[in-house]
Amino acid sequence: MANDSQLKKLTDREILDAYEHQCSSGQWSFSDEREFVENLFCQRFNFLLVAYSVVIAGAVATETQLLFNIILAAGFVITTITAATVWRAYVKLIAALRICYRIPTHPLPIVEKEVSTWSFAKRGFPVNKLLGLVLPSICSISLLIGTLLGFAGILGPRGRF
Repeated sequence: MANDSQLKKLTDREILDAYEHQCSSGQWSFSDEREFVENLFCQRFNFLLVAYSVVIAGAVATETQLLFNIILAAGFVITTITAATVWRAYVKLIAALRICYRIPTHPLPIVEKEVSTWSFAKRGFPVNKLLGLVLPSICSISLLIGTLLGFAGILGPRGRF
């Protein structure tokens, strides 16, 4: 895979030309792509939360140390793979959003311009980054720590320490 320095960066003119062509021909547009990727991102994030919750519930409900360790180890693998798919959707979403914001007539920059004037709606922190990178990492890392503590005999079923 090419690194960032090898990737072609689209100019504003190229983006506008492509957007005008998409709109005039009724083709799949940047807006359609953003909507698709955002839905995919949310679905994958929701699946990650469900998978993580099932693993934690299974580990808490188990009676034996071996089963506890197996559940946490398997959960770590599944959660890490799922977290990678969330991250991939996050990257595509951010790319689609950046493209849409570079189109002056697109609704996103127009709405952003209006919202930025409202004192109560100032941006606080990047929620997409929290959902796409931080929380999936916390889920995976917490299961890895639980797995390691379980195999070390420090953490066990039914909260045994």
